[in-house]
Amino acid sequence: MARKKSKAKKVATALLATVVLLGAAGTLAVGAMTDWSFKSEDLLPFKDVKIESEQTKVYTGSALTPDVEVPEGYEVSMTIMKGEEVVEEAIEIGDYNFTITVKTGDKSKDYEVILHIIDELQEEVTNSEFIQLKTLSVGTNAAGQTEKVVSYTVSGNLDPQKIVGALTWTSGDVEDDISTFMTAVLDKTAKTITLTCLQAFSHQMTYTIYSEELAEAKASITIDYQQKVLTEASVDISATNSAFGDGLKITTTTKAPTYSVGSILIEDKPSEDLVFTYNWKANDGTQFNSILPSTNDITLGEDGMGVFYDDKNYTSGTLSSMITAIGTKVTAWLNGLVTSKSVTVDLDELKELFTYGRNVRQSYGGYLRVNSTELFDDFVANFNNKGKVGCGFQFSAQAYEKEDVLVFTSIDATKTLGDLSFTGGNVIF
Repeated sequence: MARKKSKAKKVATALLATVVLLGAAGTLAVGAMTDWSFKSEDLLPFKDVKIESEQTKVYTGSALTPDVEVPEGYEVSMTIMKGEEVVEEAIEIGDYNFTITVKTGDKSKDYEVILHIIDELQEEVTNSEFIQLKTLSVGTNAAGQTEKVVSYTVSGNLDPQKIVGALTWTSGDVEDDISTFMTAVLDKTAKTITLTCLQAFSHQMTYTIYSEELAEAKASITIDYQQKVLTEASVDISATNSAFGDGLKITTTTKAPTYSVGSILIEDKPSEDLVFTYNWKANDGTQFNSILPSTNDITLGEDGMGVFYDDKNYTSGTLSSMITAIGTKVTAWLNGLVTSKSVTVDLDELKELFTYGRNVRQSYGGYLRVNSTELFDDFVANFNNKGKVGCGFQFSAQAYEKEDVLVFTSIDATKTLGDLSFTGGNVIF
C-alpha cells in the first residue's frame, strides 16, 4: 500500500525502558480503513531495531520518544497498563501493556505492545553542555551477563576521537579490583559505552568521559547495583499424623531469605519475627465453645456441694462458669502447643484440663472425692462430629511475611479414653 505523506503531522509518544513485542505481521497498518499504513519501524525509529512478529527487543533507562507521522484526519493515542492499573509512564521493573489506538472518523484500530523491564543496574547521569550521556538499552550477552549501552553526544568543535573514558569506584576507599565486577568499552565511532556487569557489587561506581582538548567537557554516570532476593523465605508447620492424638509430633521449620550484595539495599525486608497462633476453624459457622461439654454432662456430687474444678467449688447454678473456665484453659493449652521447637502431643495433658472432682458417698460411711473424666470423652465426641463438616484445630506459623497452616479435623483419643477397670469378678481366697 502506498503511504500518504501530504499534510502529515507528528505525534510524539514516550516509551520508557521497553521490551517491545508486536502481534501483527511486523507492520502497524490501518488496513481496510484506508490505503494508508505505517510500518513498525516508522512507529519505533530506533537505531538497528527491526520489529517483527514475536520478536523481542529490550530498552531501558531514559525516555525513548518515537515520532509517528499521522496524515491529516488521523489521531494516535496510547494507554499504558501495569497489571490492572493505568499508569502514565513505564519506569519501574515489571510488565506493561501498551495499547496504541489509531482513529480516523468513526473507525479505529488498536495495536498491542508488551513491555518488560528487566533492568539490573541503576544510574544517575551528570552532563556538561559539551557532552551528553543517554542510556539506550539493557540486555543479556551470551555469557548471561547484563549489558547496558549508554550513548553520548559531543557538541561544539570537540574532536570525537579525543574523547576518553574511565571507570572507577565512586569512593576512593574501595580497594576491590573494579574490573572483576564491571567492564566498560568505549566505541568512539558509534559514540557508545557498553557496560557489562560481571557480578553483583556493593559499592557505587562512576564512569566518566571527557575531552582531551577541553577540561570542562566531561560527563559522568554513577552506576549502582540493586540488592536482590536470592532465596525466598519460608515457614513450614507439619505433623507426623493427620489426626490430632497422643504421640503426635508437630514441627515448625523456618528458612530465612538470603540477599545478594548491592550498593542500594532493599529497605522493606520482611520481619524475622516468628509468630504462632491457634484458631478454631469453623467452616459451618460454629464456634469453639460449641464442642465443649454442656452443663448437662456434669454429674454433681452426692453431698450437695456440687463439683470441684481447679480448686474452686461450682454448684448447680454456676456450672456454666465451670464450662467457661475449662474452655479458657483448653484454648491456652492449644495456643501454647506450637512453638519454634518440635512438640509431641500428650493427650493426658488435655484430658486433665477436662477432669473435675465430686464427692461420692462410701458404703462404710462418709464421702470420697473422685475424679471424673467423662467431659473429655464428650469433648472428643463433639470434636469428631464437627470435624465431619470441616471444623477443627487450626495452627498457624508465620515468619518473614510467609505463613503455613496445619489443621486437624479429628482427635484420635483411643489411648487415653476411659478409666482403668478389672474384668472377671472379685478375687477370693
